[in-house]
Amino acid sequence: MVLTPEESVRQTCLLHLMDLGYAHKQIAVEKSIKVNTLIRRFDILVYDRQGRPYLLVECKAPAVRLSQTDLDQMSAYQYNLNCQLTWLTNGHTHHIHRFNAENRKAVDSIPKDLIKGS
Repeated sequence: MVLTPEESVRQTCLLHLMDLGYAHKQIAVEKSIKVNTLIRRFDILVYDRQGRPYLLVECKAPAVRLSQTDLDQMSAYQYNLNCQLTWLTNGHTHHIHRFNAENRKAVDSIPKDLIKGS
């Protein structure tokens, strides 16, 4: 694996998630999903105890300024995966959102693992 700037951000996110108590077996890295008719790859996906998508993480290189295009990409992935949380980051700027049936709400941080025991 080459440690590109984006990969450095991804590895930092993985360490942060494990520090929060998320188990390695709950986490998938760089897996393919179908978005409309296209095959795309997410960076990190954390599953809950029942194996349902819980937290989607999209990482960009530190030099990348996060844009509406990046938020749209994250939204398309979230729509297909139906995650409760999303985290878009370049390592400096973080956009974290919680989703429910009615809306999307910005939150300040990723919660500690509330799904232990999986």
